Amino acid sequence: MIFTRKKISNVNSLGQILKNARQLKNTDPKQAAQELKISKKYIEALEQGKYEDLPSKIYSKNYLKSYCFFLGVDFKKCCELFEIEFLAFQKIGRRETEKKLPMEKTSYRHFLMAPKIIRGAIIILILIASLGYLAVKVRAIFSPPQLVVTQPGQDIVVSGFQLEVNGKTDPGTLVNINDRQVILDNLGYFSAQITLKKGINIIEITAQKRYSRQSRVERIVQAQ
Repeated sequence: MIFTRKKISNVNSLGQILKNARQLKNTDPKQAAQELKISKKYIEALEQGKYEDLPSKIYSKNYLKSYCFFLGVDFKKCCELFEIEFLAFQKIGRRETEKKLPMEKTSYRHFLMAPKIIRGAIIILILIASLGYLAVKVRAIFSPPQLVVTQPGQDIVVSGFQLEVNGKTDPGTLVNINDRQVILDNLGYFSAQITLKKGINIIEITAQKRYSRQSRVERIVQAQ
């Protein structure tokens, strides 16, 4: 005895009923779609049970009704099968949605948190930059000003008792030569005549801003 394997089809499904009726009518989905003015995609979706490819339930039932009348099958029976299968499709869809929901919630939470993280990072960078700028300013305020004495040189001997002292410092600095204030020009240059005594003279030049530490240069000059 020879056994043959046959493919068992679910003749009770809506799609199989519609497909069998169409084949008996000797037509194809394209011809049916043209005759009914319905998209071929919806005809195939009804036959294949692809409810995700169908429009809303109301439109789908109207398409099913037209297709049943076209094929000559019992619409009432097909409508009952449609309701059962469509309900099953909705339940499966809800379960799939519930599986994805925790991941979607997490992704959405991360999406909401991302701008906050970016804003926080920007605020931190601004604070760091502000503190750095403030530190530079504070250092500039309290640091001693630059002081360069170009004349006289160190440990020199001069003839006479008048000596010119020249130099440069930061503009706006208070400069004193042997406790006598001298005037600066706009660029910070200063020049002053001082009187020497015979013998060894110690000339002290100091420069200081309002809140800064003091810069000090000392020159030893021997007058003859």
